[in-house]
Amino acid sequence: MQDNAEVGAAYTLHTPDLELGAAGVNFATGVGLSYALGTPSYEDGPLDDPGKRYRLQLLLLFDLEWKLHGYGDWSLVTRVHHRSGVYGLIAPSHVGSNFLALGIRYKF
Repeated sequence: MQDNAEVGAAYTLHTPDLELGAAGVNFATGVGLSYALGTPSYEDGPLDDPGKRYRLQLLLLFDLEWKLHGYGDWSLVTRVHHRSGVYGLIAPSHVGSNFLALGIRYKF
């Protein structure tokens, strides 16, 4: 739906790992800023100009990180990735997007 690179910086908080047999899981949430390097094609514009796009927006992250014991620094991450204008603070109200993401994480 969208082919757009993005740079973001967020402050995150993680819970300790909850052990579920052979796996562990933790929850993380983060808040920061996101800057789209291209024009976001799948984001709502303001009500008076729905075609207008905003590159800088608030970034909210909600992650579940799944780990299998024995795989060390590798994990599977499920994420809700939210960008918004913060009710008119950064961009007009009703601007933004939500994505569900799945990724593989390696911690160095």
